[in-house]
Amino acid sequence: MKKNILVLALTIIATANITAQSTTDFKRNEISVGYGFAPVQDMFGTLETIVSFGLFTRENSTSIGAISAGYSYHVSKVVSLGATYAFSSGESDLYTAGSFSGHVKQQFHAVMAMGKFNWLNRKSFTMYSKVGIGVLLSSCDGDNKELDQNSTMVAFQWSPLGMEFGNDIAGFVEMGMGNCGFLQAGVRFRF
Repeated sequence: MKKNILVLALTIIATANITAQSTTDFKRNEISVGYGFAPVQDMFGTLETIVSFGLFTRENSTSIGAISAGYSYHVSKVVSLGATYAFSSGESDLYTAGSFSGHVKQQFHAVMAMGKFNWLNRKSFTMYSKVGIGVLLSSCDGDNKELDQNSTMVAFQWSPLGMEFGNDIAGFVEMGMGNCGFLQAGVRFRF
């Protein structure tokens, strides 16, 4: 019995040593900046029109897309956890039952916890999936007071397909859906 406990203890210590050695040969911290095309908040006007059966519509809409920045910590070579901030803004003319209601400017600030899973790791190429959830703060300033409003909603990003090219400095491209955009590209710095 004592021999089995000793063997088990030595196995655990040896495994911990091997794990500790194998996890120190890569850089754990990562900072990213990116631009996303067609964030989900750009779809709010279309959704508003559908839900209201055409009573509320938006025209002359413009958007800057989504600008994001994030930090992640690699728990292992395969899994990283972190946080992302995304900003987007836009303007549009609002119509109610075909009559002009006013012009609005909207800003969206999303803060999300993110998880990333690298499912293909090569020396200078990685493929991954990413998911995040958090809070979206929205402010709407209209040319009349009735259109001014602030709201808080759920923020999310789901990117089933992402690719990175490079090592310490890597370019990335992601396809997904959420507050960072449908198609996102940017650069990551590992240290």
